[in-house]
Amino acid sequence: MKTACIILAGGRSSRMGTHKALLKVHNKSLLDIAAEKFSTIGSDIFISSRNDIPLNTKLPIIYDQYENQGPLNGIIRMMQEIDAQQYCVLAVDLPNIPENFFTDLLQHFRDDADAIVPYNKSFAQPLAAVYRSNCLPVFQQQFKNGFKAIQKTFHDLCIQKYTMEANDDIFLNINSMADYQNYLKNYAKANG
Repeated sequence: MKTACIILAGGRSSRMGTHKALLKVHNKSLLDIAAEKFSTIGSDIFISSRNDIPLNTKLPIIYDQYENQGPLNGIIRMMQEIDAQQYCVLAVDLPNIPENFFTDLLQHFRDDADAIVPYNKSFAQPLAAVYRSNCLPVFQQQFKNGFKAIQKTFHDLCIQKYTMEANDDIFLNINSMADYQNYLKNYAKANG
């Protein structure tokens, strides 16, 4: 099954004050770190972003159709532009995702499911998940109806819950400068 890997890097980063994808950890940007998370899959990697963000990358960038409309908008655009049967999706601000994470998700992905979404302590992690191409019409309808959160589409899809026994640290989200400083202090050494 043809798989495409998508890094969501088009957020406003309003709480951060600077674009998250450009933040550095051990001389690597969060964008480069996110790309490394797909290294075990062997599929093409694409970036979903706004056109006003100066991303210095050789990876192909597909710009959001509508700015500041959330990650669902970015996923829809990527699914429209990239020919694949399934899409591994990762937000750029989740640097603690293990490198074998998406390989594990793909190995456990049931044929009858539309998406496999990790759950940690009953919380869905939809920005580190795999979606099949048949999710696109549902995503488009929900977006057209004004819903920007991916979870709002779950009631219309067959979602395979992938229960994670791991700690919350793998889903550590860097949203603010304080989060970034905390990450550098407490996690970056272990991941460098």
